[in-house]
Amino acid sequence: MNKKVAVIDLGTNTFNLLIAELLPTGKHTIVYTTQVPSKIGEKSINDNKIIPAAFDRGIQCLRDMKEFTNEYQVDKIFAFGTSALRGAANGNEFIEVAKKETGISITIIDGNREAELIYKGVQLSFPFDDTLKLVMDVGGGSNEFIIGNKDKIFWRHSFNLGVARLMYKFSPSNPMKVEEIKAVEEYLDSEMQILWNALQQFPISEMIGCAGCFSSFHEMICAKKGN
Repeated sequence: MNKKVAVIDLGTNTFNLLIAELLPTGKHTIVYTTQVPSKIGEKSINDNKIIPAAFDRGIQCLRDMKEFTNEYQVDKIFAFGTSALRGAANGNEFIEVAKKETGISITIIDGNREAELIYKGVQLSFPFDDTLKLVMDVGGGSNEFIIGNKDKIFWRHSFNLGVARLMYKFSPSNPMKVEEIKAVEEYLDSEMQILWNALQQFPISEMIGCAGCFSSFHEMICAKKGN
């Protein structure tokens, strides 16, 4: 009988659940996926804490995901905490409550490990070759950049510049004013200098965008083009 595993990505804005069936060939088949807007970085991510409302919302998300894993008779659950959890003073408390309430054990991974897993995940869905490509993942708490080809990673870095962090840092108008856009751009340009240096050292042929932000960009472009 084939085994089923679940992977939970506890992101700053979204918790992602993927359930897959492992085949004897070493391959896998995805049987279920869902995304829940947990927003555990709400308001206080730059203060390195999870506020009570976000804390409770995150635990409820995990309760719901645990029910899905029971429904699909999952054999093992792998859960990974990223930017918001690894930076929060009460992150360990969240992990303890999650274990007590749901039985799910959460592993916190650092930015370099997160970048590595993103690269490996993208390789499963995009045809890499010998040319260098820049993989970019925009998250709520952090953004990961990876330069690599089909064989290996040449450079990677995780920046604490996710959209939730930027939103609460700058509190922009809606729509944003010209001076607000300029302030954000100048901040990013300064904070990401090591990326600009890396791109000089490792020239790329193209950029691959992943995660929900790029899906939104795609939908906006399609709407503008009328398809």
